Amino acid sequence: MGARIRVIWHTVVQACGGTWARNRAATDGRAALLAAQEDEEARSLAWVMQLHDPKNVRQRKAQRRE
Repeated sequence: MGARIRVIWHTVVQACGGTWARNRAATDGRAALLAAQEDEEARSLAWVMQLHDPKNVRQRKAQRRE
């Protein structure tokens, strides 16, 4: 997660120049950072929910018995 956020931040900062642009890049960078964190949290939550889904748990238990 951290590496992807750094890439987003670097891309936003590189795309902008000058004082106003740097201030704008900081604002855009924070927005990009929050979006990346929310995206990562959503993926993690979906993975955990799938992991604990009773249907999937039964399938994994059946596969272990085989």
